[in-house]
Amino acid sequence: MSGRVLRAQPDGSELIVYGALSLEANQIDPMSLIFEAKRVKGFWLSEWLRHRSVLGQFKLGRHVQSLLADDLKTEVHARMPLEKLASALEQYAANMTSGKILLVP
Repeated sequence: MSGRVLRAQPDGSELIVYGALSLEANQIDPMSLIFEAKRVKGFWLSEWLRHRSVLGQFKLGRHVQSLLADDLKTEVHARMPLEKLASALEQYAANMTSGKILLVP
């Protein structure tokens, strides 16, 4: 999907990759990088947070919490006991976009 998104972006734009749900390598056309001056960059939240002050992290946490009610709401597809971990992982891997599977005691 990253390659398709990069192709759709205008010249000089930057694609930021922050996830790897498919576990597949990105397929990026080098022509976009060379002739269209496009860039691809990775983002790792844990590393980014390490460079923020405690106050900055606190403010960010409060802001994210306010977004969780609507904009960042996560759908829960199923709740499964820990004993069914293998089944839960198989179910999630089969359809990662249908929602999270929560493991419960």
